Amino acid sequence: MTALPTVLLLAACLAASSAGWAHTDEQLDAMSAPHGGKVRGAGPYHLELVASPGTLTVYVTDHRWTEQATRGADARATVRSGTELVPISLKPAGKNRLEGHGQFAIGADTTVVVFVRIRGHDAQSARFTHLLTPQPAPAPH
Repeated sequence: MTALPTVLLLAACLAASSAGWAHTDEQLDAMSAPHGGKVRGAGPYHLELVASPGTLTVYVTDHRWTEQATRGADARATVRSGTELVPISLKPAGKNRLEGHGQFAIGADTTVVVFVRIRGHDAQSARFTHLLTPQPAPAPH
């Protein structure tokens, strides 16, 4: 019977430690992103979206902000502004970067959904809204 409290304590500690890595969208919005974009959690990753008219750049890190290689990644995005949907193919464009181009603008109502499958890992997705809301300034390198 004395093993049950130990097992429950161990389970609680494990749950608390894994929850400590998860961030809400509000917490991520309050953090400065390394490239000045908007960050969302996607499974084991942080995806940072830097969006400008016609160009999407996504930086992939883990929850400790360690760059994750995007070589061989399969990724795409859908840009929605009002009722218009624009599919964007995202291609590896650097160590931990994906980039795509298309005919779209970024407005107050723009939503971008990003799907990423890093080689050897499950597919993940993230939804980005309020892209025109100023983000905290990136920390100097």
